[in-house]
Parts: sequence; C-alpha cells; structure tokens
Amino acid sequence: MKPKLWLVSLVAFAWIWLVPCSVSTAQELPGDLKSIPVYQGSKILRISDSPTQSSAILSVSADRDSVAAFYKKALEENGWKRGVESQYDSGGGVMQFAKGDDIIQIALVNKKKDDIVTLLYHIVYTHRKK
Repeated sequence: MKPKLWLVSLVAFAWIWLVPCSVSTAQELPGDLKSIPVYQGSKILRISDSPTQSSAILSVSADRDSVAAFYKKALEENGWKRGVESQYDSGGGVMQFAKGDDIIQIALVNKKKDDIVTLLYHIVYTHRKK
C-alpha cells in the first residue's frame, strides 16, 4: 500500500527541520535547485544539500494557486512531467514532477499569524538510484 502524499510531505518537512545536515539560510538555492526558478518575492528560510537530495523551505506573501501555477508552468516548460498532485482542505497542497531519474516535490502550506497569511513552500529535488 502506497503512503499518502500528505504524509510524505509531513515527513519531508520534519526531516529538513530535525535532521542535522549541511544547512544554510543563504539567499541562493543549493545544488540542483539552482536550476529551479524562485517565485517572485519569496524568502529562502532554510536550505539543505546532500549528494542525493537538495531542498529549500521558502516563504512568500502569495496565494497557493498563484505559486502552484508558477511552478507548474516553469517546470513543464523545462521538460518536467507533472505527476501526483494533492490539495489540502487548509489551502495547502503537494505537487510532484519527474524528469529522467530525478523528482521534484513541492509542498505548499498556509501559515497564519496575526491575521497575515504567509505561504510556506518546500522544494525537494531527489536523485533516484538507478
């Protein structure tokens, strides 16, 4: 039985925040993520880079649909094939793209503080083993 996509996203968020690795708060995306465009106005909160996976957590004052549409267009124009997509009742969601042996997963989560909604999004670029 395959795990639910939301569970995979939750584990990915927990992994980047809890597991010690090469982490930085620089304003440039790491490793293979350098080829992925950043949604305008996004702030890079945390990055992680390893030989098999690069990831970044970003925040932006934008709605989920605008950010999702931006990444769908940008990735598909660069040869990525859209795969599994899921939306949460809370307004977040997950998108997955594949290209050759590589996978990009983008998880979108709304964060509300003092009546201001910020979209947090997590991009994970994974190299599948051959």
